[in-house]
Amino acid sequence: MNQLLISTRQTANLKWAPSLDVKHLIEATLTEKFGPKPAPAPKAKGKPGPTPPGPTVVEDKATAGDSIDISTEVDRKAVFEEGFLGKLHEVGGNAQKHEYRRQEHLAWTKGKVFTRFPPEPNGFLHIGHSKAIFVNFGYAAHHNGHCYLRYDDTNPEAEEGRYFESILETVRWLGFEPYRITYSSDHFQRLYDLAVELTRRDLAYVCHCTGKVVLIVLDVVLTNGSRRDEDHARR
Repeated sequence: MNQLLISTRQTANLKWAPSLDVKHLIEATLTEKFGPKPAPAPKAKGKPGPTPPGPTVVEDKATAGDSIDISTEVDRKAVFEEGFLGKLHEVGGNAQKHEYRRQEHLAWTKGKVFTRFPPEPNGFLHIGHSKAIFVNFGYAAHHNGHCYLRYDDTNPEAEEGRYFESILETVRWLGFEPYRITYSSDHFQRLYDLAVELTRRDLAYVCHCTGKVVLIVLDVVLTNGSRRDEDHARR
């Protein structure tokens, strides 16, 4: 069994499969091929007598080169069909305050799943980013959708061209291709205009607090668990 488990890790499409699922599938395949595993004889009390002849055992000569084809069964239990990822709502299935917004969303997406991976290009990606890449690109691919690579380039002083290139190389190295590549900086003017409009409608405000005041407000939030935004807005 251990040798078979080790051999599955050398198979590309099973390398990251859940070990417990692989073990169960191997056991089921072996049972189907060789029959159920003999039950151990009950332990007798007292001095052991002569060992009775046991059942004939078929030697398992499976090696790494004779890997059992269980990739189809593993694929059926993909991570995107289990846990919280398997419980995500369908496109347009989340509640909206205004129904026309949901209809606009459905008209634009045409029922397809769209996700995005939004790294900030101020450094090289680390191992933790692989999960975000896998979930965003993988979830979209699993549902025949699309995933954007959106560079969150909001801090030009810390960003370099080599980081942009490295991020794209890493995404491709992990086996994914962006549907489109976009940049947050392309929308700065639009975001600024929206902020001005929200402020004009008294739905937003510009905070002029000093760092010291911000720390005081944060301390109040941590102490009381709440903050009155209207008071903060008048500072």
